[in-house]
Amino acid sequence: SNSDLFFSSIFARFSASFNYLKAVIEDNKPQNTDGGTFTSGADRTRDLNTEIYDPDGIVSIVANQFKIIPGKWIISWSAPALEVSRHQSFLYDITNAVEVKRGTSDLSNSAAGTVSRSPGIAFVNIPIITTYEIRHRCQTSLATIGFGAADNFGTEVYTRVEIYSVK
Repeated sequence: SNSDLFFSSIFARFSASFNYLKAVIEDNKPQNTDGGTFTSGADRTRDLNTEIYDPDGIVSIVANQFKIIPGKWIISWSAPALEVSRHQSFLYDITNAVEVKRGTSDLSNSAAGTVSRSPGIAFVNIPIITTYEIRHRCQTSLATIGFGAADNFGTEVYTRVEIYSVK
């Protein structure tokens, strides 16, 4: 029917621009292990240590940095902070020594036991294997749990990065 043709045409155009999830990497720590100390005054590199999903081998992790193969990518990330007042994460390109994109400006009240996340998203079109890391800055230092507090339910998950391909 004409309506079937119409909808299949729309679907074909719409799906041609889909972003497909290609990789997920995280900071995973053993059960009952806090996220770590968040010290104010400078950018801090967030831990990344576990590949959750990477069926095509597009990413590798070494020393809290991740390398991505050439291509067009959407990189999405999220990093928690606990009781550090104002904080903001960002994607940093190690290969080219440049800040790529800032995450959201957030507030986790330093007196009320609150946690908030600073998520971000960036488009990159890279011609060579490129190394990145997630950096984070805060207003008020907090030892042991500034990067997140353990829940003690199982594996503790803190920073997460998702990488999508772009056509």
